[in-house]
Amino acid sequence: MSTQNAPAIQTTGLGKRYGSRWALQDCSVSVPRGHVSALVGPNGAGKTNLLKILAGLSAPSTGEAAVLGRVPRQTGEFLDSIGYLAQDVPLYKRLSADDHLGLGAHLNRRWDAAGARARLAALRIPADRPVATLSGGQRAQVGLSLALAKRYTELFGARNRGDVEQAYGRGYCLQDLGMISSFGAASGYIAVMVLALYIQDQNTTVLYRHPQLIWLACPLLLFWISRVWMLTHRGEMYDDPVVFAMRDGTSLVVGALFGLVFWLAA
Repeated sequence: MSTQNAPAIQTTGLGKRYGSRWALQDCSVSVPRGHVSALVGPNGAGKTNLLKILAGLSAPSTGEAAVLGRVPRQTGEFLDSIGYLAQDVPLYKRLSADDHLGLGAHLNRRWDAAGARARLAALRIPADRPVATLSGGQRAQVGLSLALAKRYTELFGARNRGDVEQAYGRGYCLQDLGMISSFGAASGYIAVMVLALYIQDQNTTVLYRHPQLIWLACPLLLFWISRVWMLTHRGEMYDDPVVFAMRDGTSLVVGALFGLVFWLAA
């Protein structure tokens, strides 16, 4: 069965064992595409373990699993096709929803920023406030919007494969790839501007003892964004940008310096 005709989720005899204890056992389920499904069960039933396996965060002990016809694993091809929101809604408390959307745009090759912003606007969730000031429900909605922003488009891969039919059916097509690249780079530089505006915000002076030091983060972010898009334009971005950043020495150094700047500012 091709990936285009495969169910959204398909598991057969799936199991996860920790030592002698089974956290999930003999789980067989099929979820067709285009459906909204709920996973219900008591504590300890294995819901979290199943979701982690489907997201490629954990390997099964027995059985098989497939999402959109692909075996879950931490590869760019697979991660491009899914969005996963953990129960604890991992968000950076000092960043706003807008900041998170900007980060998501730079850390994901497939990203529907317009759809995510429209969803937040429809829910009347303030996009300019630090998420720490939002309610628990609002933080969950921000996280969900980030997860939904990972739209399955694969324009770059479709162009390389000559798979025109897969690229069409959206509001954009293969011929728009250059324009999308321009939008992505532009939004990256806008993120630097957003950081500069954040430094000058009155709330920042309350959160940080030396907010002026955060200005040092602007050239770091500008350098990293420019480098990522240069590599992407050359076709050298083989992994999900998050995976790339975790393996790339230059990105790790920039990330360490970025964190040091905010630590000194606090």
